[in-house]
Parts: sequence; C-alpha cells; structure tokens
Amino acid sequence: SPQYVGIQNQSIAVLSSVLSAIAQVILGMGLLRVVLKISAGTPIAFDDVFLSTHMFFPYIGASILYGLIVFGGLLLLVVPGILWLGTYAFTQYVLIDKETGVFASLAEAKRLSRGARRHILLFLGATAIVNFAGIMFFFIGILITVPISALATAYVYRALQRRLAAQEV
Repeated sequence: SPQYVGIQNQSIAVLSSVLSAIAQVILGMGLLRVVLKISAGTPIAFDDVFLSTHMFFPYIGASILYGLIVFGGLLLLVVPGILWLGTYAFTQYVLIDKETGVFASLAEAKRLSRGARRHILLFLGATAIVNFAGIMFFFIGILITVPISALATAYVYRALQRRLAAQEV
C-alpha cells in the first residue's frame, strides 16, 4: 500500500542518516589518528584510519560533554564558554592519542591548556577563519582546509605536551 511505502522510505532515510553519522565519526577519529601519527613523526598506513574504532563511544561521549561544557559556558555570559572552549579544545586529541576515558581526556586537555589558553584561543580563531575561507569556495576548499587545520592542531597538541613535560622536569 502507498502508506507502507512512505513509512519504508522514511525508515531507509533514517537508517541512511544514522549510518552516515557513524561513518563521519569513524572517519573523523581516523583523521585524528593519522594527523597525530604524522605530528609524532610516526609512519602512517591506510589501516590507521580505522584503528580507533574501539574508542567510538568514548569519543562520542567526550564530544558531547565538551560541547555541553562550552554551551553551558556560553549560557553563563559567553566569556566562560570561550574560556572553556580553549581549556578543553584538545580533549578529542588526548582521547585518540592516549586512548583514555572521557573524564581523563578532559582532565588532560585542561592540564595541557594551563598557561596557554590565550594562545590556544587565538590558534582556534585562526583555524576557524581558514576553514570558513574553505567553505566560501563552494565548500570545495574545506576538503583542503580541514585536514590542514587538523594537522596544525595536532602539532600544537604535541607542542603543548613538550611544554608541559619541560615544566615538570
């Protein structure tokens, strides 16, 4: 019946959307794994894109919690949200790099950002401008700017790790 076909089409659309979102998260995790390996000077392989799939749920949890922290801060008169954006910006990088849990990743990101928040925020602003420029070129440019931004972010992450290690010595 026509009504059944409509329900079936909606079900296929929902399933397609869910599978697409899962694929995007897995590819995003893979991109982080690859840029982290490049920034560490480690050789990369195609398999690296899928090596982090066991971290899928912690990655989703960390992403949601990070978003809620920033959103909550924005509701508290904007400034706390901007500060927390910089404080926890490297949560996903820590999660994929160290394969830690959600809260450990947030804590380590906070530790890495200590004393560097202003510089992190300036860097994030610069990458946002670059990615926006990529969007302005009919969305084609973003295929170039996002991986470059992710790689630059990985190098900043490594620099923060080295800075923290030097301070602890």
